[in-house]
Amino acid sequence: MDMKDVLTNEFVVRSDESTEKLNFYGAGTEEAQPFPIELRLETLLDMGLEDASKWVGKTILLLVSTMREKLFRLKD
Repeated sequence: MDMKDVLTNEFVVRSDESTEKLNFYGAGTEEAQPFPIELRLETLLDMGLEDASKWVGKTILLLVSTMREKLFRLKD
């Protein structure tokens, strides 16, 4: 998998009801399998609403190149 498929400024998020997962991938890479990021509903439920919300939000910010650099001072 190429890092540009994961660290990008545009994401597509899809909920897969059959597997109970949220699938995240860079825009334009929908055909890429497996998805760069899959979050299981079970995992999020175990965290609780507040912690799961914070974790998902922080994870997305870390994956968006411009946010990653400006908020966390990390380079791609």
